[in-house]
Amino acid sequence: STALVPLAMALDLNATVDVAPVVAHLSLGFGPKNQGPAVVVSPDPSTGELALVSREHWLGVKLLDDALMIRAGRLQVPFGLRNPEHTSFVRSLTRSDTNTDQQHGLAVAFANELLRAELMGVLGNYQIRPDAVRERGYTGYVELFPLTGLGVGASSLLTWAERDLDRGAPTLRQAHGLFARWSPV
Repeated sequence: STALVPLAMALDLNATVDVAPVVAHLSLGFGPKNQGPAVVVSPDPSTGELALVSREHWLGVKLLDDALMIRAGRLQVPFGLRNPEHTSFVRSLTRSDTNTDQQHGLAVAFANELLRAELMGVLGNYQIRPDAVRERGYTGYVELFPLTGLGVGASSLLTWAERDLDRGAPTLRQAHGLFARWSPV
């Protein structure tokens, strides 16, 4: 017999409180026990129950008429194009999946009509243990808009950990690349 199993991508509740210039954001939800790095509270693994997850939780401050934002907490990794295809090859390869690969750290973002940029100091994922598997380093991007509808940019990510989560050996992880997007209409 075949059983139908629903595919639950993200059963999260997101809340943002914006009392200028301070902004606070929290996401809480449920996911399979194997959500790994997003899990906050995990049930008994033998039950197959859902685990409590938090993909993002941060506190920030907006400055310069909201063009500059400084945030601290568990954040989406600022790398590459921001799109919802979290399971794509590039997201898996760079571990910048928007479902589970957020990191704790401090980020500074700037955006206006001609430039969009963000740089994050990665302190590691404090939802996993031991400390030796937490990655430290930086990640960021810069994107310029030279023409209406055209954006060109670069991303860079460099982190290291005393012990890789999968292999158990010291690891240096890096990814660097160029990107462009164009909207002719």
